[in-house]
Amino acid sequence: MDAKAGTAPRVRSGSVWEAVAITIAWPLALVRFGIGLVTDHPFEAAQGLALFLIVYFYTLVRLYQLSRID
Repeated sequence: MDAKAGTAPRVRSGSVWEAVAITIAWPLALVRFGIGLVTDHPFEAAQGLALFLIVYFYTLVRLYQLSRID
């Protein structure tokens, strides 16, 4: 019998904080992008879009890494 079969997966506090940071970062990036577009500030819009894309691709990479660990 497998010793790990009855145990629940342990969540590391680092992964919880990472999820919280991602949850906060992507809406803020989209807000900055939207504000940049509405106020006709292309540099702010580009910063918001760049931050959103960074968070998006970071999340994809982390999900890929987590799926390979399990």
